Amino acid sequence: MESAASAFLRSVMGKLFQVLEKEYNKQKGLRQDTLSIQQDVRMIAAAMDDRLHALRRGEQRTAVARIYSEEMLGLVHDAQDCIDRIVHRLTCRPRVGGGGGGGGAALIRRVAAVAHELRKVQSRSGFADEIRKLKARLKLAHERVLGIPIPPAAASCCHEFAAAAPSCRFARNPVGIGRPVEDLLSMLDEVEGEKEQLRVISVVGFGGLGKTTLARAVYEDPHAVEKFHCRAWVAAGRWSPEVTGHGVGEILRDVLQQVRPKDAMDVVADKGQRIEALLKEYLKDKRYLIVIDDMGMEQWSTINSIFENNGKSSRILLTTTIQSTANICSHGNGYVYQMNTLGEEDSKKIALQEVRSPELEQGSMPLLQKCGGLPLALVSVSDFLKCSGEPTGERCAELCRNLGSHLREKHGHDNFAELRKVLMHNYDSLSVYAMTCLLYLGVFPNNRPLKRKVVIRRWLAEGYAQSDSLRSEEDIADETFKALVDRNIIQSIGTRNNAQVKTCMTHGIMHEFVLHKSVSQGFIATSSRDHPRPHAYVNNACHLSIHGGNVTDSEASDEDLSRVRSLTVFGKAGDAISYVRKCKLLRVLDLEECSDLEDSHLKHIGKLWHLKYLSARAGSVILIRFLWGYLFATCCRGRY
Repeated sequence: MESAASAFLRSVMGKLFQVLEKEYNKQKGLRQDTLSIQQDVRMIAAAMDDRLHALRRGEQRTAVARIYSEEMLGLVHDAQDCIDRIVHRLTCRPRVGGGGGGGGAALIRRVAAVAHELRKVQSRSGFADEIRKLKARLKLAHERVLGIPIPPAAASCCHEFAAAAPSCRFARNPVGIGRPVEDLLSMLDEVEGEKEQLRVISVVGFGGLGKTTLARAVYEDPHAVEKFHCRAWVAAGRWSPEVTGHGVGEILRDVLQQVRPKDAMDVVADKGQRIEALLKEYLKDKRYLIVIDDMGMEQWSTINSIFENNGKSSRILLTTTIQSTANICSHGNGYVYQMNTLGEEDSKKIALQEVRSPELEQGSMPLLQKCGGLPLALVSVSDFLKCSGEPTGERCAELCRNLGSHLREKHGHDNFAELRKVLMHNYDSLSVYAMTCLLYLGVFPNNRPLKRKVVIRRWLAEGYAQSDSLRSEEDIADETFKALVDRNIIQSIGTRNNAQVKTCMTHGIMHEFVLHKSVSQGFIATSSRDHPRPHAYVNNACHLSIHGGNVTDSEASDEDLSRVRSLTVFGKAGDAISYVRKCKLLRVLDLEECSDLEDSHLKHIGKLWHLKYLSARAGSVILIRFLWGYLFATCCRGRY
């Protein structure tokens, strides 16, 4: 929730400042409070970024940090509630009924305008008190965030990249890599009629797909051993960028030590020697194979000139999680090999081993769907199930329900430690804005294709993309989407003719990680079967997602939804549609996949003053009828 809070402080509150600058200049004392709040917010956001960045580097936050996180969430919600009510009251126009033309109608309009101005004066006085209270809370929050202690592990691991990045692990007897190995071995060979030249092959994909295992299998294949004069394997991700300049010197020394150990020892003994010159000199007449695992763009931009094209059909094989890094490294005559997830049968081989039964097949299906064919997730599940003997359908169903807690919490089972590290590394590598946008995708069901335009429009409606002096909100939202695709956190499943992503989907296990993180911190509340809806989470949640209509009327009547900003319904709405009338500050209403939409469901929508995004089934007569009336009402009241 820290990322959502920080993003809100930096972007959404800008709307308040714009209104206050315009309206509250009429009251001298409030102008100074407005400017002071602006400064406080900027300081808190900057302090949060610095402090929380350090905390994220550690596996475990202090209890103080966790308590502060919850308190900050409450402050964010209260501030946003206040902002929405202020903006609504200060920017809406007076409602004027009919009355036709003539002097009578003009008099009614003048009286209504005067009454409206009187209400605004009263509102200014009331909101002034709220702003002063908000200012005091912001000041206190600033003092507290600066006082959060950073755990020793978190402070030290800022300089130890290996602690933050997932470690290399080679799978024994890997499943499903036979064809990929053949594909990569063929890329090592010369193309008939092509000059003998250096070729860079990049293997790219989401963390845990088995890129390292695949590269190792190719590296150790007899064909590769016989084909090249010398070989070297380097794990680039184990060096700290902060301390060693992206580990470039260590990478080159490691290569030299494997292809010519004596020269490597000389470099250590004689620091005056340049390792680049020695490596260039030795490789200039050799056909070599260099494998660099977990390559970074900064590392490649520094070392690529060392490996010159010597006309010997040498090969460099890289692995990376970043699509743009793979494209740049293999630009020209190189190849980019996209790693794919495993199919259903291979997934069963890993997770369930050789055990087969109708009960296990049925009980394990939802669990395998959450794993999404990710080998590391399947291995983690397999190791966990082995702890209690032979896997059963019941145990698979139980693990499926609790999978999110194993991915999120420090005290989760040790069998998921490596997977947790990979998922957290992907999450922590994002900017604060991108983190919030990723958490927001938890409102959608797992394995559900998403339209790019829907995702971006909803981010914009929620205020999660804020324009700056150079870029519009649409540009920033689009850049965030591209960043998630570039890191393979969002996978493209459909593109346009211009190669732009049209439809996408989060990886199954990453979606489970994001959803549990969002739900446990009150960012999202969902009614899905695997995620029950404790009242505390629903009452504090910003976003509500209903799956399958499994909400009773009694549940709907008991919950406080005054803070809900978005409501998304999948399948039958049932009694959950009654939520609409309680979501006074709703910005996003998505009923496109609601299968039982009726006239009565939309009768309260015209009262949603803050609604910015509405989606329902295309061509619906109900929707057309509603939109006609809603647009008329919106124009009459002067929406901001």
